[in-house]
Amino acid sequence: TNLTASRRAIEILAYLAASPTHGWAAVDAGIRQQAETEHAQPYESLVQLLSSRDLNVKLASLSLMCALITATAMISQELNKSFLDQLDALSINKLLKEQVTTIQNKAFKDRLFDYQRARLWELQMLSDSMYDKSNEQHEASLARLWTLVFPDIVLSSRVSNQWKMMGFQGTDPATDFRGMGLLGLKCLLYIAENQSEKLRKIVKVQRERKDHDYPVAVAGINVCKMLYELLLIGQDNPNKIIWNIFFDHPHAFEEMFIIAFQVLDHTWDDMKASYMEFPKVIAAVRKQISDVLDQNPSSIDMFHRVASWKQTGLKEDGEADSSAEGREDPITKLRTVVRKSMLKLVREQKLAYLRDGCAFRQHPLLLRAQGGARAAKPTQSLTYWRLNESKKELCYASIEDEKIIPSDLPNTVKHADVRAVVIGNACPIYKDKVPGKKVKAEDEAIAQLSFALQMNQGDAFHFVALNSADFINWTEGLRAWLGFALEHPDTLDDLKVLVDTEIEVKLLDLEGINIPSQPPPVPPVPSSFDFYYKDKDEMTNQPGNSNNNSNNN
Repeated sequence: TNLTASRRAIEILAYLAASPTHGWAAVDAGIRQQAETEHAQPYESLVQLLSSRDLNVKLASLSLMCALITATAMISQELNKSFLDQLDALSINKLLKEQVTTIQNKAFKDRLFDYQRARLWELQMLSDSMYDKSNEQHEASLARLWTLVFPDIVLSSRVSNQWKMMGFQGTDPATDFRGMGLLGLKCLLYIAENQSEKLRKIVKVQRERKDHDYPVAVAGINVCKMLYELLLIGQDNPNKIIWNIFFDHPHAFEEMFIIAFQVLDHTWDDMKASYMEFPKVIAAVRKQISDVLDQNPSSIDMFHRVASWKQTGLKEDGEADSSAEGREDPITKLRTVVRKSMLKLVREQKLAYLRDGCAFRQHPLLLRAQGGARAAKPTQSLTYWRLNESKKELCYASIEDEKIIPSDLPNTVKHADVRAVVIGNACPIYKDKVPGKKVKAEDEAIAQLSFALQMNQGDAFHFVALNSADFINWTEGLRAWLGFALEHPDTLDDLKVLVDTEIEVKLLDLEGINIPSQPPPVPPVPSSFDFYYKDKDEMTNQPGNSNNNSNNN
């Protein structure tokens, strides 16, 4: 309660944490003993002080945490990671994110930079740690990477030509990790674990190409190195740049890696590059990602959106990106026209989801508030929503079964009365959430599927989608209905695929290639399956093959 006393005590602890005599062990033991007395989690009170109204208390708390992070790093990498995970569980980054752009005090900014540098030290250590074939954990991670990318193919041996299928240069992937150490492996494993379908598709496409392919794994390691350098990790940062995005996600670097890797994949196709042109492609990607980082995006979603704008040369509303000024080549003009038409199509598709209707859960926090203390575990309550034919009103009603579509929806929300759509923790229902309080896994899952319509009068309608597809389609549909920009990364990815496909079709048409309106007929089933050819050339050159004979004549 005495903020001056609290600040002084924290400053003393920060001094002790940096002391080689007392150091981490003494401070950690004291903090844990105090937490046990307060029946709280260790460091919970310290993290919550970051939301104090007293800037000096915030500054002292952040200084102590920086000192503790540095102290754990000096002891062992494992202890450092464990301590950082503990702070993440207490939502430290969320508290700091709210203050990164609002507090301009130089001393506080310096401590934020120290905190960022301490957090990035883990990435630097991984980059400096070489892959060790005698280390069981390293070998297990590499084996897991293979299983995630090729779940149906057994690796014949640890050293094998099969690794080239994934895009490694030789028979032993360990040699390819020399440039970025374990950080390269970590990034490949992260995308394999979190975007497995996308990675498998990229690997499959590159394997099936006879030319214009690139080595996926090696390319990923190069993207990791590029991002590492652009973020000035392990380098002098004289301007003390604070990257806002690192306060948005505990795995911000890996999430940026996934996005940058997809940019490389799209750029490779756009440039129709060959293997020898890889340096040109990585240079183009470096320029795109550098331009994105120059804007210092505040979130992973914003990083993805801006990267997508750079990729297409257009923002969501169809306006040319500033970096595209002066480019008047025909392809750019064609892309501009095509993207506008495809954007209109996507917006109509999203509105169609609203017209089809959908069931949603009522938010548990609302049900608890309505039911009082006895409603600690409220029963699920459902509502059904649908956009009417005039597109001027959303209609809704309570339902008991999500599978039964009601014919009568007596309640309405008018378009003119809606101010905005917000998602996740930005929903008004979360405004009274205690900063730094640990969130239950089930509540976090609900927040990821939550969105709200904010009304002009100040109230709001809250929704909890039954699945992620309904969440994406309805939040994007509501944005389209309200005239706002579409912004979900999946929507932007789909839009780019549509644009690229339509451009390919138009270019084929310009070259005079006839595209049939109907697909070719499926050939009849062979009378016998008693044959096997290793490749197309062997099949073509079989004795008696009519095509082979005509070619010889």
